[in-house]
Parts: sequence; structure tokens; C-alpha cells
Amino acid sequence: MNVRFYLLLLGGWLLFSGRYGLAQPVETAPKADSVGEKPVRALLFSYSYMNPVSYRGRTFGVHQFGMMPQLTYQTPTNWHFYGVGYIWNNFAESNFGKIDLGVEKEGQLGKHLAYTLGYERWFFPSAEADEVQPLTNFTEAYLTGDWHDWSPAVGMYYMFGSSQLLQTDLQLSRYVGLIERDRWSLFAEPLVKAVFSNQNTILNGIYQPQYDRRGRALTPTNVASRPYGLVDAEVNLPITLQLPRWSLLVDPRIAQPYNTLPGERTKPFFYAVATITYSLHLPDSHGKAR
Repeated sequence: MNVRFYLLLLGGWLLFSGRYGLAQPVETAPKADSVGEKPVRALLFSYSYMNPVSYRGRTFGVHQFGMMPQLTYQTPTNWHFYGVGYIWNNFAESNFGKIDLGVEKEGQLGKHLAYTLGYERWFFPSAEADEVQPLTNFTEAYLTGDWHDWSPAVGMYYMFGSSQLLQTDLQLSRYVGLIERDRWSLFAEPLVKAVFSNQNTILNGIYQPQYDRRGRALTPTNVASRPYGLVDAEVNLPITLQLPRWSLLVDPRIAQPYNTLPGERTKPFFYAVATITYSLHLPDSHGKAR
């Protein structure tokens, strides 16, 4: 285990329980993913930027940034129908390397619990015609709690195609209200997360080439695998600026990979995600926009 990462986790815990963690947020501040939110009929337009691209603590042997435009239709009954495109800068042209089409259903289980169930179909328009994609389907089951601004959560994800990948996320976050005004608010949700998964060099890179430490491409004979276990631990500090129709999320993260494969990072590294979202509320059944 990496001593520096334990110090990192300790710092994250101090952030949770120290001066800022003990400060109570403004009661009227909106909470992201709150179990008490009332859904509305809306179209959501968002655009995300990630640098470097990292999934489960893996960067696929290359340093690249990614851009992810997304369009979501939300119903008053908390169904979400969406499409996401992925543009990675290591492609010769700015084409979509991957497109996800998905549906999610959110709901409540009592006063303090909320769930999300979802399915995605993955497409790879930039892949060669004869390429076989190991993962083309994605299912999720996510459960989160809300107790006095603390939110423990567990997510189960099963991805399958010609191969299978099972992933489990364990997460603990805390809502911290920073600024509250009549027309806008600023809040943070620091969190710690552990990711468990089975893995191999094909699944980690989806269909992108893998490289060893000297930049040499790994051939199918070099493919290695690991059984289900801890693959990533992270400390995140997402901060959101919330306006009536717009929101801006800036999410710096520090990841510590575990049980790595040849060519993958072994030391803690920094990456970040930024997302801007516009919400267009649509008329309800009575013809009035909410």
C-alpha cells in the first residue's frame, strides 16, 4: 500500500470533519442528487472536459484529454433518456470515438434512500470495420443515502459484449454549502471512493491500443488479466456553481491505482473533470413551463 495515498485519504477525512465539514450549509441551498428533489420535464444540454482521460484509475498508457457532449430528456417521473459522445484527442480527426445511448430511472426508497437503474448501448463509430468490441452494453444499479448532509453510496456496474467486466464503487461524500444568494449558489461535495473490478488490458482500453513503459504496443499475446479486486481509490473535490438554468461543475481528483497491469500507472496522479450544463424546462401537462 502507498503511504502517500494514506496521507491523502487522511487529508480528505480532515476536509470532511474539520472546519469546513463542521460548518452547516445554508438550508435552502440545492443539493445535487438529493432524494427530496422534485423532477421536472426538461431537456439538459451538457459538455464535459476530462484531462487526462481516466477510468477506474487507468489512463490506457497514453496521456489524452476527452470531451463529452451530452443531451438528456428528463420526465416528471424521473426517467432520463440520453446520448453521450466521446471525443479523444489521440484520434487523427475530431470524430466521436464512442457514443452511448442510454436510459435511467431514478426513484426513492423511503425518506433517506434513492436509487438509479440504467442501461446503455455503446457504439464505436471510429473503430475499424473488422474490430470486435469487448464491451458494448452497460447496466447500472446505484443506491445512495442522505443523512444530515452525508451521502454514502454503492454502485454496481456490469459491462458485457464479447467479454464481461464487473465493477463496484463504494463512495462517501458530504454536502458543504459555500455561498447562497437569491439567484445563485456555490457548494462543494468532497468525497472518497474505492473502485473494485476485474480487468485485463483489452477491457481497460476498450478498443484503444495498449503500450508498455517504453511506448511499445502490446500485442494480443501480451494481454494480462487480474481477478476481481481493488483497482482504484480516489479523493475528489467537486465544486458546483448553480444558477437558475445553468450549472458549472469543476471536479479535481487524485487517483491511486491498485493491482495494475503492464504499462499502467502505479503512482498517485491528478486529473480533473469540468462540466457545464444548461437546463431547458418544458411545459407540463397543463401547458405551463415550470
